[in-house]
Amino acid sequence: MIFATDIDSTLNDHWRRVERNTEDGCILPSACEKAEWLQDRPLTLAVAAVAAFRESWGQVWVVTAREWDLPDGKATETWLHMMGFVVDGVIVVPNAAAKVGVLREMRPDLYVDDFTFGQEFTTPGFDCRTYNAIRDIGSFPVEPFRNNWREIARRHLGVDLLGFN
Repeated sequence: MIFATDIDSTLNDHWRRVERNTEDGCILPSACEKAEWLQDRPLTLAVAAVAAFRESWGQVWVVTAREWDLPDGKATETWLHMMGFVVDGVIVVPNAAAKVGVLREMRPDLYVDDFTFGQEFTTPGFDCRTYNAIRDIGSFPVEPFRNNWREIARRHLGVDLLGFN
């Protein structure tokens, strides 16, 4: 089985980086510099959730729209490793819409994403277009992430992450 997840605002708290690198309501290019993204921290229970899905289902993939980490996702892989995430692969695409084709081909057993857009502004929105396009693939559940790893693990794995080692 395959578990797939986004990274920004799903595995990491990248909003602190955005806040540090925002001027006049817009994000600065410095937010994508190595020294900045290396400061991102995992969200509560994210490492445990990835470990639980990998132990139960066998494979974990990160599918992320990080144009600044194209073509190979090496920066993303570095951060994941540094923070203790064990994943089977990272797929980096240039934008959220490109995730649709990747997930259509991958057909994971679950996809988790915060589905936000407008991270370059102080108030992001929910990306209904991408959410609906991925959900409409129809062969796997799609979970909009709302800092709820504990509930997602209970629902899909029957595991309480607070007791997961």
